Amino acid sequence: MCGICCVVTLPSQHTCLFSGHVLHLRGVLTPQPLEDANNCIFLWNGEIFNGLPVGDTENDTAVMFRHLELCSNEADILSLLSSLRGPWSFIYYQASKHSLWFGRDYFGRRSLLWQFSNKIDGAFCLTSVSVYSKSGNQYQEVPASGIFKIDLKAWATTKSLSLVLIYFILFYFVFFLTLDF
Repeated sequence: MCGICCVVTLPSQHTCLFSGHVLHLRGVLTPQPLEDANNCIFLWNGEIFNGLPVGDTENDTAVMFRHLELCSNEADILSLLSSLRGPWSFIYYQASKHSLWFGRDYFGRRSLLWQFSNKIDGAFCLTSVSVYSKSGNQYQEVPASGIFKIDLKAWATTKSLSLVLIYFILFYFVFFLTLDF
């Protein structure tokens, strides 16, 4: 299991921190996070058993990122994720859209937690592991009910964090949740 983490502090500092720690299982060792020429960033904690061809010497993370790079719209991304068989969680920054995508497989077999800061800095954290905090801002499991997307540009502009929950089982449905800091 890989350890993945993303911390976003908007709107005050406009900072995104991505961190990945790899437990190597198959294929070539692939340090995380991965970043492409378009500044997209990908963190993956999972195994692909079916749905995408992964060769014996290939790495699941690299294969997933290559396929994400080929996606031209939201429907392509959802189709890719819904085709996967195996346990997974991921964090994907789509630079061209200023969007942060994240989620877990439908059964929630890989950990992904979130924490929303109620302080003025408006920090938001995603991580696969956490520690106990006495601050009252406890980490909670990201629901395994679909894929989430945050428009970071809109968050910075409006100072209001909107999570879009997109169901990816057979069809997709958009649900908006707005949190004001």
